[in-house]
Amino acid sequence: MLFTSQIIDEMIEDINNTLKPENCEAIRGFDTKELPIPLKKIYLSLVPEKNTISYFESDNKEFCQKNEVTIRMTCFSPLICLASDTHILLEEVLTFLNEKYITEISGYTIGETEYDDEVKSFRIICKIYYKRESCPAPDSQNESVTVPQNFFCKTHVNDKNIHVTAAEHEKYNEPFVTGTYTGHGYDIEKTINLGFRPKVLFIFRQGYPPVVFDSDILFLRNYCGFSFGGKNSKNVHVTSTGFYVLDKQTLENETRLNENGIVYAYVAFK
Repeated sequence: MLFTSQIIDEMIEDINNTLKPENCEAIRGFDTKELPIPLKKIYLSLVPEKNTISYFESDNKEFCQKNEVTIRMTCFSPLICLASDTHILLEEVLTFLNEKYITEISGYTIGETEYDDEVKSFRIICKIYYKRESCPAPDSQNESVTVPQNFFCKTHVNDKNIHVTAAEHEKYNEPFVTGTYTGHGYDIEKTINLGFRPKVLFIFRQGYPPVVFDSDILFLRNYCGFSFGGKNSKNVHVTSTGFYVLDKQTLENETRLNENGIVYAYVAFK
């Protein structure tokens, strides 16, 4: 019962090292004769009581395995402890486990307080109902099990480490977008909404050289811009949903990415 053994080890670890109930220790179930009598503290003894395994095909045609486990947690409490206090402790422990394994634990029960003559202590038997769905027999050599597991099991299909998401598919199929816009003029923002923050962006005036030098007035005009790695060229500003350009007039040289009535082209990589 390797599956239930692992579950119990995890629960014991969680109780003792995360919840850390006062004067209480979770242990694996064993012969009650080995308990230190008289008890100095409360012991929670966990053992697997029932483990039901079934195979099914889900509504999505996925081949799955369901484990339904009943874990018996027997509480041995010193006679000096009030039964009401012990019940409160058990509620605290079981609520903690229920929240920790909220998708696996379907419920629990706390039994009556009885006297255990062998241990000379109070005894309360609790039951934890645990269930989990997973791929069947991952180490099996039987193709009737492994083939459906590898291609139809929900655990395999939903594994984000070995599969790409829909957003990643879209990015791989269309890694960049292109477009054009018409400039507005100086000191007016021109905003382009792409629906994403571009990692690499290039802008240029359509049908025009990237840079023009007027030798008569010794004036340089730049008609291109770019951004990547968090760095931008002049007048280019990247946003979480695209970019905007904003031209400012200067005396010696200009970067014109928003000249009024001029068409600009861009390519933005996701």
